[in-house]
Amino acid sequence: MSVAPVPLAPDVARRLRLHAQGVAPADPSRADDGPVDVVRRMVALQGQDLPAVLRAIALRSRPGTTVDDVRAAFDAGDLVRGWTQRGTLFATTPRDLAALVSLTGERMLHTGRRVRDAEGLDDAVVDRAEAVAREALADPGPDGGVTRTAMTERWRDAGVPVEGSAATT
Repeated sequence: MSVAPVPLAPDVARRLRLHAQGVAPADPSRADDGPVDVVRRMVALQGQDLPAVLRAIALRSRPGTTVDDVRAAFDAGDLVRGWTQRGTLFATTPRDLAALVSLTGERMLHTGRRVRDAEGLDDAVVDRAEAVAREALADPGPDGGVTRTAMTERWRDAGVPVEGSAATT
């Protein structure tokens, strides 16, 4: 049994889309939502570009929420990023990350192994990349983080391939 589509006026369609994306004018029941509440409600937000996901979460949070407020939630461990659904980062809560990985982890590991094989990245290269990353994260520098550029340079210096899709997966 099929259901006929309901025609929507463009302004109604836009309003519904903004509401579904959590960026509609403040819903009184969500007026006090902070960054963690926003992410928990949405389960996961695509977060490959950290500055963009920080802004996206702040935009959906209570009025006056800043990017620094969202970054503080990440710094406190209340929000995290992980590869939960496909080969891109998503922002979520630690609890939801665990639930998502329990559902998608096996598929993500299988996909990762296929990409590694296609790129010619054997266990020795992966182990070397991991060791370099762990070392960098153990001594992240004055800003408390390691930029993608800095990590890429560390990998290059250690002989880890950083060109082509191997560098972006």
